[in-house]
Amino acid sequence: MVAPQAVWSAIGLALLIVNGIIGFVLAKFFSMKNSRKEYKIAYICLLATFQAFLYSNSAVQFFLGSFFTVLGYRFLVPGLTGGLGTGKSTVAAYLKSHGWKVIDADEISRDILKRGSPAFYRVVNAFGSSIIDKRSGEVDRNFLRHVVFNDPTKRRLLNRLTHPWIIATILWRIFKYRICLWRRRVLVDIPLLFETGLNLVCGPVAVVYVSQDLQLRRLVSRDRASSAELLNSMIKSQLPLKEKVSLADIALDNNSTLENLYEQVKWHFPC
Repeated sequence: MVAPQAVWSAIGLALLIVNGIIGFVLAKFFSMKNSRKEYKIAYICLLATFQAFLYSNSAVQFFLGSFFTVLGYRFLVPGLTGGLGTGKSTVAAYLKSHGWKVIDADEISRDILKRGSPAFYRVVNAFGSSIIDKRSGEVDRNFLRHVVFNDPTKRRLLNRLTHPWIIATILWRIFKYRICLWRRRVLVDIPLLFETGLNLVCGPVAVVYVSQDLQLRRLVSRDRASSAELLNSMIKSQLPLKEKVSLADIALDNNSTLENLYEQVKWHFPC
């Protein structure tokens, strides 16, 4: 028979977890583009009343529950995404130069494929030793890119092998910077934000977009080694920009000058 004290301890722990979830959901709601100020005030009042009622017999439990709500609230961070050649990295670099800690999914994807990592061996086992650069012994990312973007089945396989490691690393870094180091300005920069479902733990979500013609022109000028056909298939492998914009809380138009883009960034993010 389970001791009553153990039962109450389990209930107390469950309530703290619920408080954390409430804080996170509240932060997500506040970050949405259609969230109105009066609703925010009402939700805060409702939450305070709920906390006071739940922990009416113990001030310590009240403050502990409130603390877990704050932790849950802090776990939500802004997310930045866009398409290939839209200027997402430009925005990330600008925010980084203004004091933001940027969690870069592309950088993480490179790190997890370094020789010796678990993802390295899984990818090599799946695609064969031909993807390894003979001189460095590392994965030849350009060769691997040509392999997967010409074959949707192989692209899905690569995503299935690497995305769990990328997502776990991103979540750990959010916890590290926002909870452990208590940093205020933390942002996730990830091309496949919606495709991986990480938009659920980000808010607000910002999308950098350009016209389709400008996107292709920028890609061709930036990557002369790849054919226009390959670049087009890379663009099509991602969610269409129009759909990303419709799902986003913030849309950053990069069809004009850099100065115009930076003004939009400063309007939405403290710099």
